[in-house]
Amino acid sequence: MQRVGVALGGAPALPDLLAPSPAPRRIDGRELISRPLTAAPWHLVVVADESEITRLVLERLWPYALMLLGVLVALVLAQQAMQRFFVGPAIALAGRVREQSGNGGEPGEAPSVPELWRPWFLAVDEAFRSSRLSLARIREEQALKAAIVEATFDSIITIDEAGKVVEFSAGAETVFGYRRDEAIGQPISTLIVPPHLRGRHEEGLRRYIATGERHVLGRRIEIEGQRADGSLFPVELAIAEVRLPDRRLFTAYLRDITDRNRAEQALLESERQFRAIVEDQTELICRFDQDFRLTFSNRAHARLFGAEPEALKGQYFFDSVPEHIGKELRRGMLALTPDNPVYSAEHEKTLPSGERRWFAWTNRALFDAAGRRTGFQCVGRDTSEARRAQE
Repeated sequence: MQRVGVALGGAPALPDLLAPSPAPRRIDGRELISRPLTAAPWHLVVVADESEITRLVLERLWPYALMLLGVLVALVLAQQAMQRFFVGPAIALAGRVREQSGNGGEPGEAPSVPELWRPWFLAVDEAFRSSRLSLARIREEQALKAAIVEATFDSIITIDEAGKVVEFSAGAETVFGYRRDEAIGQPISTLIVPPHLRGRHEEGLRRYIATGERHVLGRRIEIEGQRADGSLFPVELAIAEVRLPDRRLFTAYLRDITDRNRAEQALLESERQFRAIVEDQTELICRFDQDFRLTFSNRAHARLFGAEPEALKGQYFFDSVPEHIGKELRRGMLALTPDNPVYSAEHEKTLPSGERRWFAWTNRALFDAAGRRTGFQCVGRDTSEARRAQE
């Protein structure tokens, strides 16, 4: 009791000392804990000065404080290293990608990053550079194709698998009489296909989509088309298929052949009239190619050989001419030019019957626009009787 009193600076009341205290009590600036001893009739009273408790606590916590400080320093250094070597460069790389994505031209100078990250920046720059070059080439090709499509006089129409128009060229506008905005999205069968052909067109498209069986695709054919005013006209048609990842398109190339058909009909009529005139002539009329092979014979000429005109085609000019005459005749005909295209001669000709007769020939060389010889046209008459009369 006396020692406790000394420790507390005085003798406290006994009941205060012996009162059990689960937690420390402060008495005169000191911490006091009192516990009864179960094995003896005593009380254990512990008195500690606050400074002593503080010293003991600090001695025990100091190592942990140093460890905590070390952990904090390590975390700060790790965060800085992460920021410098990983987070910062990663953010800069993402910014580079964003800059490249939104920049149509060349990118600016790459930021300063650790050497480890430089290949990544170079790879990003190269990938976007290649992409820009590819896009530029694609745009150039598309612009060229668009210019060709717009400049062509032919009609170019593209439809999808449902038969609806997705592209309508300027040439198609001119030929069919529809504006592009009117045609886009419309069924091609009701737009330019005549009523009597619509069923065949729609059935053919359905059959090809379902089975791949083609009748028109990849061929050039002549059919009728219909203009916006309902008039029909002949067109030459070729269809090409374009397969895309998500759909198929069909591009039709159509040409108005009204003028061509008229010209062909006029040419056929002119040829018919020419043949009628030539066939009615009593003179011998024939044509040879540049190799002296017969390409045309009128009936008067064919009768000399006892054959039909068609049967004489391909006959060699000099087969029925004596050799000594043929050499001079050949030399004279080969010497003809566009300025001097006519060579006249009179010579004997051996007929299939073996009879030899005399003919006077006017041989004209034929030339193309470039001045190249393409063949010969020969007009002759039988002079055998006149020669006999002179003899």
